[in-house]
Amino acid sequence: MGWEIAVLGRQASAEQWAEGSLRCLTSIQRTDGLPLWFERLALDARDSFRTAPQGLFGYSVFGTLWAVGPGCTVARAEELASNLPFKAGLRAGVTCLPGGILLIRGLADTVEPLRQMMVDCWLRLRPQVHGLQSHRLRLWAT
Repeated sequence: MGWEIAVLGRQASAEQWAEGSLRCLTSIQRTDGLPLWFERLALDARDSFRTAPQGLFGYSVFGTLWAVGPGCTVARAEELASNLPFKAGLRAGVTCLPGGILLIRGLADTVEPLRQMMVDCWLRLRPQVHGLQSHRLRLWAT
């Protein structure tokens, strides 16, 4: 399990991301190298994807949490979906892929609500996916 969050611009300084481009590549592979999930993002600061309803919808913070394991099922995704926020300022959804992969994606106005949602999902999923006790990591307090 893991997650990544991107913030477009320096929010604390009230700076918008107005020029440049962002390139990201995320993949999950089996131990034998077989790809299970592969995603590539190429985003320009002036790209219409930033405001499109099927894109970032004007949000400047976005992230993905991924979980891999036998506990990552359609039923688990449906259970998670009913508890994910979908309101002004924070929106999220979940996808279940073949091979036992759950993806939780979120959009937000600021990073902290999305980060907290990711922490909550991680804490909820850890025992269900890996059979391990959930506890907040010290890293999250820094």
